[in-house]
Amino acid sequence: MELFIKWLNVPGRFEFFEGDIVLKSAARTKRAIIRPISKLWKFGIVPYVLDSSLTTSAKRYIGAAIRSFERKTCIRFIPKSKEHVDYIMFINQPGCWSYVGKQGGEQHVSLGAGCDNFGTVLHETAHALGFWHEQSRPDRDTFVKLIKKNIPSRFLSQFGKRDSEESSTRGYAYDYDSIMHYGERYFSSNNRATLKVSAL
Repeated sequence: MELFIKWLNVPGRFEFFEGDIVLKSAARTKRAIIRPISKLWKFGIVPYVLDSSLTTSAKRYIGAAIRSFERKTCIRFIPKSKEHVDYIMFINQPGCWSYVGKQGGEQHVSLGAGCDNFGTVLHETAHALGFWHEQSRPDRDTFVKLIKKNIPSRFLSQFGKRDSEESSTRGYAYDYDSIMHYGERYFSSNNRATLKVSAL
């Protein structure tokens, strides 16, 4: 799924970080986004809007993703009302992308052509909630090994690792099956593994 997203996200309007993440200008240099509590959604309440440009299929998958988050977490999505200043707007623009965590004001999650499937919607929405890619965790080297010789140099930045000032595991175990985890051959130059399990 992530490799598919990468090829849908053609550089142009945004400089994509890790394939599908849009960073605000200050974050490009500091890259400290999610650790601050201000980047989390207050009380786990996430106001949202569905842009009229979304396909019927995308709207259906957004509904399914919202139900999944609400069933499995304490996060609650509510339709945006006029008193909500901070909210997510799901839009239909080229590519599948999101910001990471609450940005303040209207923030977009793009579900363009080819992005209207459950896994992609869940993945991009999780970014908006504050989740980095799983293999970006500060402790990732304990669990996976990066095989740099199989990664073209232009894609090495897709495997950046957050430090503990930027993100927190909040005590959760590493999740190899996370919707936020790259597959073992993502961004490979030779169809060989770019990530290998180093512990179970």
